[in-house]
Amino acid sequence: MRIQMSFLKNTASHFTYYCCILINFSIFLVLLFGCIHFARCQVPFPNSCPEVKIVETFDLERYMGTWYEYSKYPFIFEVGQKCQQAVYKNEGNSTISVVNTGVYVIINKPNSAIGSAKVLGPGQLAVEFRNQQVDSPNYLVLGTDYDNWVVVYSCKNISSYGHAKLLWILTRQRQPTDEAILAAKRVIQENKLSETFLIKSTQTDCPNIIEATTDDDQIAEASSTIADDQSTLDFSSTERVIDSA
Repeated sequence: MRIQMSFLKNTASHFTYYCCILINFSIFLVLLFGCIHFARCQVPFPNSCPEVKIVETFDLERYMGTWYEYSKYPFIFEVGQKCQQAVYKNEGNSTISVVNTGVYVIINKPNSAIGSAKVLGPGQLAVEFRNQQVDSPNYLVLGTDYDNWVVVYSCKNISSYGHAKLLWILTRQRQPTDEAILAAKRVIQENKLSETFLIKSTQTDCPNIIEATTDDDQIAEASSTIADDQSTLDFSSTERVIDSA
């Protein structure tokens, strides 16, 4: 009888153990595929999107221009690229044209993505590219000095078990100063975001490709798709500390 009870206990223990493994693996798959589908990233995180503090005031004109990618969380659409940069232009009516460019390392060929962004609040943008419809902020400015660095953040809850987020440090120079990077990392630390997954981008031997990828007609067409009714936005009621889900 004792042997039988011991056998049953061991069987139940093993069953529970393997069930836990199966459940954890299922959760991982949900997070992984949800992450890729919703946020185009490769690093899922547990629990819901954390609260972050975005900038309280945002000077849109000073923010416009060219930003170079210094580092980022893994981003599936930039795999195999270097020399990533973004060019922002104020098109009026709270609309921004967005031109992202990079160079495929192996074939040494440029790549570009042209889109638009609508301003939803101070430091809160809804960026969309072709075949996308974005109505909530997916580009949050956590901190910037406009002249040297900016920290950009995006987060999406992908299930009841976790979320996927992206984080960028962008700079005005391809080779920024140590002081600029330290200032950006202080913002990341203040928001209790992990620096572990930041991957430094390559910004050496970069061709001047932006002229070939900033067709005014394409930019105007992309911008016009999200320009409706943006001139009446009221930023006075915007929350300064938000849940980015």
